[in-house]
Amino acid sequence: MKPDNNANGQSIVEILKSHPFFCRCDRLSLSRLIPHLQEKEHHPDECLYADCTHGEELYLILEGSLCLELENGTRNEITGGLLGEETSIGKKRYSGTATFTSKSRVIVFPVAPFKKFLEENAFLKDDITRSYIHKLSPIENHTPYEDDSFSPPNAIHNSALVQTLGWILATILPLCTVYFLRNDPTVPNDQALYLIAVVSCVGIMWMFQLLPDFIPALFAVLITILLGLAPTETILSGFASKSFFMALSILGLSAVLMASGLGYRLLLLLLKSGPANKWWYNTCVFIMGFILTPLVPTANGRIAIVAPFVSELLTLYDAKTARREAARLTVSVLTGAGLFSAIFLSSKSINFIIYGTLPMQEQARFQWMYWFYAASVCGGIMMVLYQIGFALLFRTPGTANIPRKSIRDQLAILGPLNKGEWAAIAGFVVLVTSFATNSLHRIEVPWVALAIFFALLMYGFIDKEKFRKHIDWSFLVFLASLIGLVASMKHTGVDKWLTGQFSWLNVIMAEDFHIFIAMLALAIGAVRFILPINATVIIFATLLLPTAENIGVNPWLVGFLILFMSESFILPYQASYYTQYCSITGTGHPHDDKRLLPFYLAIIVMKLIAIYASLPFWKHLGLL
Repeated sequence: MKPDNNANGQSIVEILKSHPFFCRCDRLSLSRLIPHLQEKEHHPDECLYADCTHGEELYLILEGSLCLELENGTRNEITGGLLGEETSIGKKRYSGTATFTSKSRVIVFPVAPFKKFLEENAFLKDDITRSYIHKLSPIENHTPYEDDSFSPPNAIHNSALVQTLGWILATILPLCTVYFLRNDPTVPNDQALYLIAVVSCVGIMWMFQLLPDFIPALFAVLITILLGLAPTETILSGFASKSFFMALSILGLSAVLMASGLGYRLLLLLLKSGPANKWWYNTCVFIMGFILTPLVPTANGRIAIVAPFVSELLTLYDAKTARREAARLTVSVLTGAGLFSAIFLSSKSINFIIYGTLPMQEQARFQWMYWFYAASVCGGIMMVLYQIGFALLFRTPGTANIPRKSIRDQLAILGPLNKGEWAAIAGFVVLVTSFATNSLHRIEVPWVALAIFFALLMYGFIDKEKFRKHIDWSFLVFLASLIGLVASMKHTGVDKWLTGQFSWLNVIMAEDFHIFIAMLALAIGAVRFILPINATVIIFATLLLPTAENIGVNPWLVGFLILFMSESFILPYQASYYTQYCSITGTGHPHDDKRLLPFYLAIIVMKLIAIYASLPFWKHLGLL
């Protein structure tokens, strides 16, 4: 059908290009879908489809309203959004009877071409599934489920002026670096001079977020090779490192966890297992993020699992309750998914970089289980302090209950555990068991993780499509490039030169470790206003780990402190997963609640208390 203009003067093309579901889609696939679409008008009492009839179409409601009567007798009023989504996500028959209650207009999508369209825009499947589940909730008046605040991944939000300034600095700063340092006797050699210039350029790119993180890292690798600043095997060493393969394997396992729906099922079971009140809902999203911390190696991945459920929780509340509870849920999700990232080796790829830069004997010692053991006291104290602070600052009046029937219905839709969920459970059991029994089998954990990953590939739980789409290859390139860049800095002597520039911090570390902790927190806090977490960790680790080794402080301890403090944030832009959370949950919720800023500041103080309180334990372990 030709996309004629409708009564409001908008063509189908214009409607789809501006609709929250379709505006993010690939334009080529959307263009292929257009010829199959029809716009129709319907009158009151006209039946759109009947319960259990074969589903051949789904609908986008442009105007008017319908009554959706479910099999259990529940009647929901539908005033917009998609309808009949179940036909595109595996169900052959409609769930319920849809009858128009007013004069309406809809766009008709035939199922067959729409399924092909979904294959080319796989990210839409989650939205459509949530929209379908949303309609099954026992609420009388359903507003359309829309994620209209979503921003495409890796979108660059900087203004044109800031980006222009960033590119100018990225061009000028390396030239100035070479000019002013060319006769500096402290620079070890010409290779080191040019590598410092490359790092300064890449640092500006990260600071101004001119490009996704992995592109500047890859640029550094390319320039290092072309200029011969370090041997090729050194700058590319990250791509053959154990850290790379362990991150790859855990990302593969996480892909099965997320794609199978196991994470969502666990959250529903947690909600079902506790009392129906707001304290338990906050505890659930916090626990969910905490449980996923050692399993999903990116905070963004954990937020991607938990945050959509927060949106679902908030839509089940009335407007007043949603405004009241949004800040509490925001804190619970962000802290559950991010606060304890430094406690587990497998929680973030940047942890693997710290692990990869430790001396070989320390790498053998600080594998997953011992890393957790050494960090456990600090993490435990932090957990207690967080719970106290949260209870004091986020006391809200009133109740906020979700009907248990809604949770049971969602679990019923999921059905029994599927093969993918069983595979994910088995993989994590084997991985955790290998962590715990490493002293017996003597097989290094990265190769155990790689074996699990291979098994998932061999038995088809990760097919070619998932292998390509669900594994964060940009993250792996970023990880491998950074490991190689750090190795090149060591090869050229840049690390020693940088250490000399911040010798005051190294001196403090050597003279008084207690004062060093406070100074490190201040320095990291200042740098975090302009640098992302990963870049901050890399810079401070490069500066301080060599000195730590020389003065008798275990480099893991300094690396852990850097990771623990760098994870702090105050404003959304300082943590990509905070920005991601705001995008997923929408701008309609009060992320600017006045309690959030003081609470995030209080978390930084809590971290310092937890660190100082853990010093006796670290002395007991011989790390100090």
